[in-house]
Amino acid sequence: MNTARRLTFPRVRRWLTASDCVPKIIAPWIGPLCLIAMFAGVLSGRDRLAFRDVGYFYTPLYQYVAEQCHGQSWGAWGNAIWNPRDQTGMPLAGETTTAVFYPLRMLVYAPSWSAETALGVYVVLHLIIASLTAYHAARRFRCDPWSAAVAGVVYPFSGMVLFLATNPPFLVGAAWMPLLLTPLIDWRTVNAKLVEIGRPVVVPAIAMAMIILGGDPPTALHAMILAVVVQGAWLATGYWRRTSPLREQLRTVMAIVVQMAVIVALASVLAAPQIAASLAWSARSDRVQHASTPGTPGTPKVHDQAYAFSVPPWRLAELLAPNLYGSPWPVNTRWDRLMFDDGRTRPETALWTPSLYSGLLLPVLLVLGWTRGRLFSLTRFSRHGWALLIVFVLSMAAALGAYGPVYRWLHEFVPGYDSLRYPAKWLPFAAFSLAIGCAMLVRRHRVAWCRENRKPTENIPVNRSRKLASTLALVGLIVASGWTAAVISRMRGRVSDPFWGPFVPELAHWQFLFSMACVAVVVTMIVSIRRPWWWLVWVAIDLCVAHHQLVPRIDRAAELRLLAGEQHDTSSLRWMRVIEDGSFPTQWSEHSDRDRMLTVEAGLRLARFGRWHLEHDDAVVNNIVSIGSYELAEFWHFAKSIDAADGLLPEHHWRSWCRLLGVGGLLRCRGGNVAVSAATSHRALPVVTQERLGAANDILPNQLSIRTRVEAIVPDRAVAWRTLLEAYAGERADVAARVPPAIAREVSRRGATGDSCTVVSRRVYQDGNWRAMLTPLDRNAPAMSAEVFPVDFLSQGVLCPPGRWRIEFFYAPWWHRPMLLLAAIGWSSVVTGYLLRRTRIATHRQSPLDTHHR
Repeated sequence: MNTARRLTFPRVRRWLTASDCVPKIIAPWIGPLCLIAMFAGVLSGRDRLAFRDVGYFYTPLYQYVAEQCHGQSWGAWGNAIWNPRDQTGMPLAGETTTAVFYPLRMLVYAPSWSAETALGVYVVLHLIIASLTAYHAARRFRCDPWSAAVAGVVYPFSGMVLFLATNPPFLVGAAWMPLLLTPLIDWRTVNAKLVEIGRPVVVPAIAMAMIILGGDPPTALHAMILAVVVQGAWLATGYWRRTSPLREQLRTVMAIVVQMAVIVALASVLAAPQIAASLAWSARSDRVQHASTPGTPGTPKVHDQAYAFSVPPWRLAELLAPNLYGSPWPVNTRWDRLMFDDGRTRPETALWTPSLYSGLLLPVLLVLGWTRGRLFSLTRFSRHGWALLIVFVLSMAAALGAYGPVYRWLHEFVPGYDSLRYPAKWLPFAAFSLAIGCAMLVRRHRVAWCRENRKPTENIPVNRSRKLASTLALVGLIVASGWTAAVISRMRGRVSDPFWGPFVPELAHWQFLFSMACVAVVVTMIVSIRRPWWWLVWVAIDLCVAHHQLVPRIDRAAELRLLAGEQHDTSSLRWMRVIEDGSFPTQWSEHSDRDRMLTVEAGLRLARFGRWHLEHDDAVVNNIVSIGSYELAEFWHFAKSIDAADGLLPEHHWRSWCRLLGVGGLLRCRGGNVAVSAATSHRALPVVTQERLGAANDILPNQLSIRTRVEAIVPDRAVAWRTLLEAYAGERADVAARVPPAIAREVSRRGATGDSCTVVSRRVYQDGNWRAMLTPLDRNAPAMSAEVFPVDFLSQGVLCPPGRWRIEFFYAPWWHRPMLLLAAIGWSSVVTGYLLRRTRIATHRQSPLDTHHR
C-alpha cells in the first residue's frame, strides 16, 4: 500500500505561502510566463507581428539598422552611419526611433535569425521587462509578492500597453517607465534628507537612458512632468499639515531638485550619443519652423498632427468592459465612431489602441471595499494611493488631447513641447497607476481576509448589501446590453474602411453581447471568491481571454506564398512611389474577409509601403520616416503649390523635378490583382510596376556632376524655390547650381583673380556633417580638405580647383567620438560603482562570521 499522501491544492497553497523565499522566486515570473504562452507562435518563427508600424515600418528598419551596424568592425560604436536609402539621405541615428545605440536592440539582433523573428523577440522581451518592472514598483509600494504579481500581470496585459507591440519604440518607453517613475512619486523620497537622495538616483537614470536610447524621449519627459506634479502635491500638503521650520522645508525642496537634476544629468551622459544625434538632426528637420520662412512648411506638419490619436471621453467606458466597441480588423465591427461622432474619420479619433481595458479586478475591489466600509475611504487612502490617483487623473486628462485642456496647456506653456504629438502617448502612465493600485487593493483585501479568518465574524448586513449591489449591477448590465445591441443592429452601411471593409452590424452585435457576458462572469467569480490568492488567477484569465487577439499576427508561410511571384529591379536607382487608383484594391473596402490581415500585410509589403523598400536595398525618396528633412518638406510644399497654380508648366515637369531629387525610376502602385496560386486567387493585392525615367535621370545619387554655372540662393526661400523648380521644369540640361551666398561670392572672387574653380555636386543631402578630401592625380601633392556645402537645397557639393582630382566624401559628425567617449565613461562608472557596492555588502555580511570564528 502506498503510504504517500496526495499533494492536494490546499497543501500546495500552504507550502507556497509558508516560506517567504518561494513567493519571491515564483511570483515575478507569472506575468512573463503568460506573455510567452501568448506569443509562442511569434517566438517559434511560425507567425510574425503585423499591423501598423511593427509590420511595415520597424520589421525592415531594425533589420537594416542591424545590417549596417554589423558591417562595421565596432558595430554601432564604429563610424557614424549614413542612411542613403531614405529620402535623399539622412543620418541613421538622427531618426530617434532607429535605436542605433540601444543595448537591447544590439543584443536581440546579434544572432543571425530572420527579421520577423528578431522583432518578435524584441517585442516580447520588452513586454516581459514591463511585467518585471511593474512587479518591482508594486513591491516598492509595500505589496507582498503575490499582490505584486497582480501588477506584473495587469500592466503588460493592459490594452494601453499590450497593443504597443505594434509600435516598438513606445513599448520600450512603457517597459522601463516604472523604474523611472516609481522613486520619483514615492512620498518617502520627499521626507529624505539631501544625503539620502543618492540611492534612488542611479536606477531611475539608467531607466531614463534606456527609454531615450530605445527611441521614446517623450515618455521620459512625461515621467518628469508627473514627478514634478506629485512631488509638488507632497510639498503643498506637507506645508499645510506640518509645522516644520522653513529651513527644513527648503532643505526638502533642495533635495528633490538635486535628485531630479542628477537623474537627468546622469541619464544624459549614458544616452549622450543618441541625444546628440537627435538634436543635430532635429535642428534640420521638418519639425523646426525657421523664422525667416513664414508660411513655409515646418512645424505646421507637426501642429496638424499634434492632436491626432486623442482619446475621446466615451472611450473611458472601455475601462469597465473588454472589447466594448468591437474591433476594426480583420472584420470591421468598430461602432463607437458611428454612435458618438457620426461616422467621421478624423485624426483626433484615430485608434492608438483599440482598447483601454485593464481588467475588472480593480473596479470590483473598489466596489467591494466600499460595501464593506473599510477600503475606499478618504481617511484611509494611503499616500501612495494619492500619488497613483494623481498620476492616473493627470495622464488620462492629457490623453484626452483635443477633448480636454491639459494637453493644450502643455503645448502652450511647456517649452519645446509643441514639437511633440499624439496625446495617447500618456496612456501607459494610466495603465501603470491602475496596475499598482490593483496590487495595493489586493494586498488590503488579503490583510482583511487574514484578520477575518483569525476572528471569524459574520457581518450579515454587509454581505446583504454586497449581494444587493451585485444583483443591481447585473440587472443594469443586462438592460444596457439589450439597448446597446439594438442600437448596433441599426447601423448597417454607415461607414466602410479602405482596408477592413464595411461595418458588419450582425457580428458587432454578437461581439458586444459576448463582451457583456464576459463582464458578468468575471464579476461573479471575483465577488464569489473570498480568497485573494485566486484573484491573481482570475485577472490573468480575464486579460488573456480579452486580449488574446489584440496584437495581430499573420502566418509567415502563407505570406510567402502570396509574394512568391514578386519581382524587383536590382539596380541602384533612387525611386519615387506613385499612387494610382487609391493604391489599394477596391475589393478591400467593399467586402469583408477574416483573412484580410494577411492580405493587407502582404499587399503593403509588395507595394514597398513604409520601410519595406529596405528589404530589397531600394532607395525611395518619398517613403514614411519618423523625422524628415526640412528642405524636402519645402520641396513638396512648393512643388505642389506651383503645380496647382501654374498652368504653363511643361507636361512632364514632375519628371524633371525627379531629376532634382536624383530619382531615376517610379514605383507605380495601384489597386488590382496579381497572379497567385489557385488556393489564394480570391485575394486581391496591389499591382506594383517599375518604370525607369530614361537617360536624363540615370545619374545615380552618388555620381558626381560638374556644375558650370552658379547662382546664390536669395534670402526669400519661397522665391528661391520657385526659381529653382521653374528652371528644372524647363528641362534645360545645364541648370545653374543654387549655392549659399558665401560660396557664390567665393566663386566670383576666384574667377576675378584668375584662380578659377568648379562646383562638383552629388544628389546626397548635406546635414552639416559631411566632409570631403581632394587628392590630386596629376601631381605629387598631399590631399587637402574641402568644405561641403548644400547645392539646390537637397544636394551637396565642393569647390574643386582646375586639374585632375579624386574627391572622397565621408560622414563625420562632430559629436560622434566625444559623445561615445562620454557615454563609455558614464556606463563604466555605473558598473564600477555597482560592483564596489556589491563587494562592500558581501564584506559586511562576512565580517560577523569571521569575528565569531576568531
